[in-house]
Amino acid sequence: MNTKIYVLLTSIFLLTNCDKDPREIAQEQLAKEIEPTRIKLEAFKKQPIYWSGIESSKDECVLSFIKSVSEGKSGENLACVLENREWEESFLPYVFGQGTILDSTPLEKYLQITSDRKNMGFEKIKTLVQNKKYKIISIQWNKNEKSNFGPFLGWKPVIQLSINRNTFVINEVKQVIEYKGTYKIAVIGP
Repeated sequence: MNTKIYVLLTSIFLLTNCDKDPREIAQEQLAKEIEPTRIKLEAFKKQPIYWSGIESSKDECVLSFIKSVSEGKSGENLACVLENREWEESFLPYVFGQGTILDSTPLEKYLQITSDRKNMGFEKIKTLVQNKKYKIISIQWNKNEKSNFGPFLGWKPVIQLSINRNTFVINEVKQVIEYKGTYKIAVIGP
């Protein structure tokens, strides 16, 4: 019975909108879904940017983060990682409109997706370094791959470290951002 109603309603909808391209209809619907996200993020842009627990260099930021993970810290206690509020209210307003998935995903869903990805990336790093002696071999920055998000500049590090004479690469730190000469990790993912 529900299938018949669905088919009937879909048919009526398509017949009344037959002069419109289905892609145009989908884009209009997406724009309506994203409008509350746009409004909220635009409002956040008007607020002052506040950071806590910051470092004065990209390398120190990464080193502090790895150290805090190795010491068993997590969540909001991680050194040099944007707190959830900083992420949503300070950084995301400048990510919106930059061609990311945020442009086509309602904010609440986007926050859940990025939280899940952050947890997966964090768990991989944690498994590698927690309660282990490690030595950072290098942190490499590709100067040609600098991202610009309004007042933020972002870089992706490639971190090499040694544990028990084995070399590992950490690629889960996806974005370290700079704001007025201070640095925090903005994106962690698998």
